Amino acid sequence: MTRPSTHKSLPNVWTRMLGPICLYLVLETGTFVIVKYIVHATVREILGPYLAFAMPGVIFLLLVGRLWKWEEDGLSSARLAFAWGLSVALLFFAISAASFYSILKLRLVDFGAAIFAFGMMAVIGTAAGFFIPYSMTLERMSARVKPTGNSD
Repeated sequence: MTRPSTHKSLPNVWTRMLGPICLYLVLETGTFVIVKYIVHATVREILGPYLAFAMPGVIFLLLVGRLWKWEEDGLSSARLAFAWGLSVALLFFAISAASFYSILKLRLVDFGAAIFAFGMMAVIGTAAGFFIPYSMTLERMSARVKPTGNSD
């Protein structure tokens, strides 16, 4: 049995993830419309924060599609766990950076408080974002392995 080449399987990731990406962008747009009215910001002021939050989610959803494909192709448990951990950690870091940028752009808090919040989110969130999916993936993959041995 041969594996499909990466070139042929790449459109499948886009096809499989198109619906979730569209749903994510619609929900993200709705959130920023609400924020626009709460903070009385113009469309020009809200566009940067919207893009800062929207792009990491889209990229993450594409990574998830690729990770599912790698799991189907039989990537080793350790590499798959590392890839999941790294993907979620990068998402958390990007969300931390987007929050920092948005808070400063919309002038919601002062610079010192924004630095503190970014530091806490980046350090704790990124570390947890790596180790939790890493260990969960290893557990899930090891649970799939069928025991080999005699039942005597």
